[in-house]
Amino acid sequence: MVVAADGVESKIARMAGLNTSLPIPNSISCYQYEMAGIDIERPNRLYFYLGANVAPGGYIWIFPKGDHIANVGIGFVLGKSKSETAKYYLDKWIESMPSIKKGSIIEENAGGIPFGNFLKKMTADNFLAVGDAAHQVNPMHGGGIAEAINGARLAARVIARAIREEDTTEKNLDEYNRVWWDMHGKNLARIEKIVNECLSLSDEEINKITDSISSEGVLKLLNGDLGFAAKIIMKNPRIAMIAAKAL
Repeated sequence: MVVAADGVESKIARMAGLNTSLPIPNSISCYQYEMAGIDIERPNRLYFYLGANVAPGGYIWIFPKGDHIANVGIGFVLGKSKSETAKYYLDKWIESMPSIKKGSIIEENAGGIPFGNFLKKMTADNFLAVGDAAHQVNPMHGGGIAEAINGARLAARVIARAIREEDTTEKNLDEYNRVWWDMHGKNLARIEKIVNECLSLSDEEINKITDSISSEGVLKLLNGDLGFAAKIIMKNPRIAMIAAKAL
C-alpha cells in the first residue's frame, strides 16, 4: 500500500492516476514569518485581521508563541488579488503596525492550500491519498490539521481491513471514498459554497456580522458548526440571501 500525504497538488497521487490539480479559484496562497522582538498585547490570544485591502478573500494572523515571538502570516484565495502576492500584502500590513514592524524575522515560509474542489476519488489499486494531497481542508478557515487527522484515521481503518482480506484493489478501498464523503465531505462542500458566496461581502457587512458573534461563536464557526451558522444567518438578511443561493 502507498499513502500519498505529500501536500498540495500531490505528485504521487497524480502518478496513481488521480487528478489533484487546483484551479486558481480553488487555491489559497500563504506567506508567513516567524518574528521575534514584537509587542503582543495578550500573548494568550490568537489575532485575525480581515479586509479587502488587508487580505482580499482571506485574513492575516498572529499566532503568539511567547511574550515577544509569534508566527505572523497571511492566506487568501488566489484570484481575489489582481496582481499582488501574499508577501506583498503581508509586508504592507506589517509596515502599518509599529508593534510588529519593530521585530526581527527569524524564518520565512510560503506555500499553497487547497480551497474546496474536494476529490470524489481518492483511491486506486494499492493506493489512497490523505490530507492536503486529497484536498481535505476546511474552507471556512483554510486549516487542514483536523481534517487530515480525520482522513488518516479512516484511511488506517480501511487499509487494515483490506490487508487482512488480502485485497487492496481500488474496489475494496472504495469504502474510504464513501465513508469520508458521508462523514466529512458533504458538510465541507456545503461550507465551501457558503464561503464562496461570502467572499462577495463588503468590509462593512463583515464588520456587522463579526460584531454580532461572541468569541465562543467564532470557534463554532471555525469548526464548521452549521447549526450555529444558521442562527447567524437568521440575524443577517444579507447572509440569508447568500446561504439560500449557495445551498
